[in-house]
Amino acid sequence: MKGNNFKNIWERSSIFPSNSGVPYKIWVTTKQRGRKYIPRVKVEIEGIFYTLIILSNGNLKWKEPPGLGKDIEKIITFVEVNKDAILNHYKGKTSSVSFANKIIKI
Repeated sequence: MKGNNFKNIWERSSIFPSNSGVPYKIWVTTKQRGRKYIPRVKVEIEGIFYTLIILSNGNLKWKEPPGLGKDIEKIITFVEVNKDAILNHYKGKTSSVSFANKIIKI
């Protein structure tokens, strides 16, 4: 890529169920330069992405996917336990490798 095309590059780290303890793949986005996004985690369920937002007060907000039962609790617990690592990765304070090493499996 040349010139201004670099500003369009962004990163998303995936966390597999074997690493998270959650039965779905989890994606953590990083802050994109020039975009007004807030920290968020995406949960991939049968090819559909559900976005969980980490609000500035630390609370979580999302439209819960239907029919997951106790898996919802696992997802929330995983994000709560790993919130500091997720936020540091989002803010660009840690690389994807460092982030992966800080993940706590539930």
